[in-house]
Amino acid sequence: MKEKFELQLTKLQKIIEKYGLIFAVLIWFGLGIRAIIIELILHVNSINNYLIYKNVYFHLINQQNLYAFYPNQYEDCNHYGPLFGLIIAPFALFSDFWGCLFWCLFSMFFLYKAISSLALPDKYKVAILLISAIELQTAIHQTQFNVILTGLILLSFILIQKDKLFLAALIIAIGTLTKLYGIVGIFFIFFTEKKIKFIVYLFCCFIILSLVPILLSSFDFINHTYFDWAKSLLKKNSLNINMLDADYWQDISLMGIVRRLFNIKNLENLYFQIPAALFYLLALLRKSQFQYLSYRVAILSFLLIGLVVFNSSSETATYIIASIGVGLWYVLQEDKKSYPVILLIILSFLVSNFVTYYILPNEFSENYYCQYSIKAIPYFLIWVSLCFQIISKDFKSVNLAIQSN
Repeated sequence: MKEKFELQLTKLQKIIEKYGLIFAVLIWFGLGIRAIIIELILHVNSINNYLIYKNVYFHLINQQNLYAFYPNQYEDCNHYGPLFGLIIAPFALFSDFWGCLFWCLFSMFFLYKAISSLALPDKYKVAILLISAIELQTAIHQTQFNVILTGLILLSFILIQKDKLFLAALIIAIGTLTKLYGIVGIFFIFFTEKKIKFIVYLFCCFIILSLVPILLSSFDFINHTYFDWAKSLLKKNSLNINMLDADYWQDISLMGIVRRLFNIKNLENLYFQIPAALFYLLALLRKSQFQYLSYRVAILSFLLIGLVVFNSSSETATYIIASIGVGLWYVLQEDKKSYPVILLIILSFLVSNFVTYYILPNEFSENYYCQYSIKAIPYFLIWVSLCFQIISKDFKSVNLAIQSN
């Protein structure tokens, strides 16, 4: 009886290994397409974010302030750089329905291609896709650029591994000049021996791409726009810190937890970000580990999660970035069935919007989940786990484990 059970289990494992990637891709795209249908056809919420994106293009060509409030066009304000006007242009030329549809489909496909390009076995790509699937759905619900941004960060990492430094520099410049989060890609300079060459490429790409929007506008307007962009980001950060009672959907971060739990207004981000930065610097001191792909992937995961957890601008849809980091963290765990690993994965799933709003009581969602930024807790715990591993672990064994699979 026992032998028969083990035989059936072995067959099941072979089926999963053979069709697992197909299953994961169907789940991943299926949840994303479900979100598109809900927003575009059922009109459950609005496509306000897409309307903001689309009008960056029109405001750019009409030389209108990109960061002013246009209540007749959309809610909130734009916080993206002028280069974004060129990125959204192909979609903005369609009607809102088709433009938004193509934007969401392109976003999903772009991130999927980045994940599939990672130098990891298919079984690990399956894990990353499944772990990030619900957060992808949340981001697509809000037609977020964060999906593409995550793909840009992954691609910059991948291209540096392949020694395609110019393309990596170009991707980093595009991400940064569109949304400042993309600047984390500069950290990958430590993964190449050709640092001077890479710095030159970065400098050239930043200069050229910062001037490209002039093609749709004018030099004076673009020059002034960059100053307006800086002001808008500073203002947004200040609002995020001071809106404890106004908007629980902002500042879903470690700082947000502390501010709300202890009702400390005006608590500066630097009290959290500087200690976090020290851990990143400590990671750079372990140069002997740089030779292992597993260590570099750990740094990538560390950056993706930290970018969200230590960011006062983090929203629910920003967690697509951190969820990819969690997927990479899971891949690197040698004992994937250990209780701490399973517990952290389950916790990250339980704080997803899908579970919170469709399974857990509404009272919990409104009075605790949102109010105290609970969503950030498991991601922070995984970040702490990575801290210990990156600073003390020998990644040679992890590297061999990944390669042997």
